[in-house]
Amino acid sequence: MNEGRYNVDSSEGAFQPGSRGRVLANSLGIVRVRDMEVAETHALLDLTAAHSPCEGMDDTRLLAALARTHAELILIHPFREGNGRLARLLNTLMALQAGLLLLDFDGLRGQAKRNYIGAIHAALSGNYEPMERVFSQVLRR
Repeated sequence: MNEGRYNVDSSEGAFQPGSRGRVLANSLGIVRVRDMEVAETHALLDLTAAHSPCEGMDDTRLLAALARTHAELILIHPFREGNGRLARLLNTLMALQAGLLLLDFDGLRGQAKRNYIGAIHAALSGNYEPMERVFSQVLRR
């Protein structure tokens, strides 16, 4: 997975020159939608292979795996709808593999939700520590 793949200057980002507004500006130089879809599919497969199954992971490694897979799935955004639900489902599966109970995301409201959104923005540049703090709170429930 290429960290900091997108060049985002605003909350919505800019489009890659020559893409006719279809592909976010990116450090890979990709301008065609299909090429970006292929790159993101490979990134998603590499991501899940690198961080699962979670059996036998210690807490530090599990927290890092949950944070990175969640943030990157949200950033790859492979579906029109349901990306957050899918990311939470994947993370719940990973937690179950590690021998934990179902994850409880209900506490992500108010300031906790703002922290979560900030963690997604931090992940754009490859900083997963804020998302690790979010998952630390989720694991405590």
